Amino acid sequence: MARDGEAGWANGFIVLGPTGLTMTRLGFGTYRVDMQNSEYREALKKALRQSCNLIDTSTNYTDGDSERLVGSVLAELVASGEVRRDEIIVVSKIGYVQGQNLKLAEAKEQSGRPYPELVKYGDGIWHCVHPEFLAERPELYRSLSPPRRVHGERVADHMAAMLTAERRRVRSLEAEVDAAVTAGRAGYGLTIRVRLAVLALMRSTDVIETVTQELALCYVAEQALGLPKSY
Repeated sequence: MARDGEAGWANGFIVLGPTGLTMTRLGFGTYRVDMQNSEYREALKKALRQSCNLIDTSTNYTDGDSERLVGSVLAELVASGEVRRDEIIVVSKIGYVQGQNLKLAEAKEQSGRPYPELVKYGDGIWHCVHPEFLAERPELYRSLSPPRRVHGERVADHMAAMLTAERRRVRSLEAEVDAAVTAGRAGYGLTIRVRLAVLALMRSTDVIETVTQELALCYVAEQALGLPKSY
């Protein structure tokens, strides 16, 4: 892993507890870094190029800009072949409700749908680790490749919690659709019809086949019953 002066780095690495991962004794902290200042970017690149492989960040550091900078720098250096992604350890934190997340939480509270188990421990400083909060933007997690995780008694698998939350939403949608089917297809409103189509697509492993066959069959069945078009 050492790239600049390998012989001098023999004592610069340790094993991270029971994980078996090798890390540098010193890491790179990103508490106040952001995407606007080029010096932060260059400093992180230099640290990685000189064998530092431990980066500390958090979702609330500079309102998410810290994580964005880390991701951008890693993408650049991995693409250029200067580092491998699997040799870099990124430590982040979640649950801090500040900045844009605070505005979102305040809006949900005002609408009467606050995040469950939200703790307000200071003026404008809230905290929440409930899966509903963590999975608020699931599209971000769908775009990521799940990392190799080390499981243990005290290791919280938040990605699993997010997937569980999304599956719960799907089950809720399925229950609503099943209830509508029981009530009779002729009574469908536009909302239910749209949800039927969405559910079919969510279950699909072949979108083209679903659109051309499953949704088409629904259309044919409704026409045979003399019902108005749904799709």
